[in-house]
Amino acid sequence: MLFAVVVLALILFPRGLAHALATKALEQCQHSRWSVPEGLPAPEVRALVDRTGGGIWVATSGGLARLVNDKVEPIPTAAGFERVKDVIAMAVDAQGTLWMAPSLGQPICLRQERKGDKVDERLADCLRPDDRIRDDAPLVDLHADTKGGVWFSTRDLVYLYREQSLSWTSSYPRDAAGPIQAIHAGSGDRLLLATERGLFLRPPSGTIASQTLPAQATFAPITAVSEGRGGSLLLGGRGALAISGPTGTRIAREADGLPAAPIVTVLEDRHANVWAGTRSGLIKWNAQSPRPEVFTQSPTLLSDANITALHEDGAGALWIGTKRGGLVRFTDAKPGFFSSLRRRLLGGALFIVFTAALIARLRKRNVGQPPS
Repeated sequence: MLFAVVVLALILFPRGLAHALATKALEQCQHSRWSVPEGLPAPEVRALVDRTGGGIWVATSGGLARLVNDKVEPIPTAAGFERVKDVIAMAVDAQGTLWMAPSLGQPICLRQERKGDKVDERLADCLRPDDRIRDDAPLVDLHADTKGGVWFSTRDLVYLYREQSLSWTSSYPRDAAGPIQAIHAGSGDRLLLATERGLFLRPPSGTIASQTLPAQATFAPITAVSEGRGGSLLLGGRGALAISGPTGTRIAREADGLPAAPIVTVLEDRHANVWAGTRSGLIKWNAQSPRPEVFTQSPTLLSDANITALHEDGAGALWIGTKRGGLVRFTDAKPGFFSSLRRRLLGGALFIVFTAALIARLRKRNVGQPPS
């Protein structure tokens, strides 16, 4: 009976098993690839994001595409929006609108329009004519917050679009911070800024100021910034990766095996793995590991080690964009394995429970009967 209970627990509570699969070696995970032969507009992937019910959206150097059911659907480039081929960051706002930041020019939005029972999507300028930003000021990053706003920045200005209105933060201390490298709209309506001279923070109300970090996590420039689960800070630099949170700070450097190239993107997945992409390799750092793992170019894993974008989708799959090798997706288990395992466990459990019930019924029937 104990075995039957254990089997039923695995069936009813598969989360533990799924987690075990998620933490195995990357080489054991199922991976899929997409590039030009599979329909991507270009092999250089620059940004990734997913929209509810809309698949994975991919910005490439040749234009925009989305993946639905593992099939690539290129999005036609409308006249006047050729800069969609130069997108460096994407985000989805609270209304489901896809925002794109080209390296030069105004942000582009993919808006939905309902015509009867049909929903059409079209490219449009995100900002009103009187809210336009300078066309000659390169955008460096774009991020949606939890309050319905979208933040984007140039090297020396930070903008916020909220409630159909654009405002800009005049308090950015360019002289003290240097050029902005990346931004992240974090929890509590705070904005994190990775800069040439360290980490800066804009609180919900107040001015942008330098953020004090533990001494071992202080380095510059900071080239990538994100927020982990529980509010921890994830910081990337040239040959440096730091994780700083309530439980302490960890940092890895070149002496720990990191590539010397700057980290360009960083995230923490649902299993507390921190992933970082550099121009010469993919980094994975698990909370239980004293040293990070580094994956370089490999014909079986990464056809290109120049990592340009990272994204975890709603199902927990890790998506990796590269400079020349297109798009790669890693999933925890091979297709059909988990479903097949659950079916086998269910069949075995039902057999055990049925047999145990039959034995108990026979024993009950024999109780009280006089011996022959």
